[in-house]
Amino acid sequence: MRQCIVFALSLLCVIPASAERIAQDECRQVAEKLRSELPMKISSHSTLESVECVPGKAKPKLVYKNRVLVEVKKPPPEVIEKIKAEQRQPWCTDPAQRRFLELVDISYAYYDASDRYLGALTHRIADCGK
Repeated sequence: MRQCIVFALSLLCVIPASAERIAQDECRQVAEKLRSELPMKISSHSTLESVECVPGKAKPKLVYKNRVLVEVKKPPPEVIEKIKAEQRQPWCTDPAQRRFLELVDISYAYYDASDRYLGALTHRIADCGK
């Protein structure tokens, strides 16, 4: 996977028109691999149910759809920021994950037991300096 990401990044510099296709293909491959391991219990309160690669504004977005198994109320902004920082940390510090984040945006979407959308936390490479 690392070799594919390095190859894709080198093409981004040489052939900008193909960059979107390379990123989309890589995103789809990762989503497909992750889907083969689903559903996946994340905690006693949530389950990862699906992973999809969708077109984004500037680049593809890998969307993790999570089911929250307990009743939740909207948490305060500082709790949301803490969770977002914890999710973002490995994407920004692990070299392979960071290179992938340069190709795609990552979004964690949350739904309750009745399939009501609760919200999403999205991570972009520009967020890594925060």
